[in-house]
Amino acid sequence: MFQKTNLLYYFPSKEALYIAVLRQILDIWLAPLKAFREDFAPLAAIKEYIRLKLEVSRDYPQASRLFCMEMLAGAPLLMDELTGD
Repeated sequence: MFQKTNLLYYFPSKEALYIAVLRQILDIWLAPLKAFREDFAPLAAIKEYIRLKLEVSRDYPQASRLFCMEMLAGAPLLMDELTGD
């Protein structure tokens, strides 16, 4: 079991903890993009990308839900990560 004081040592606020969780989820969600290869035909690449995204959604349902909620809200906490700022 963890204690709140231990969490606050690493994360100064709930928002900081939430952003750290979102960053981990972002890494999971972006992993299928790394599967793209130049030798894939466009249709094959899209099919493979969709297949991998569905696997991520199946394997990480809670993370997928949280990520989608953040995106639907306009990604206020991940905008810098997504735009490279």
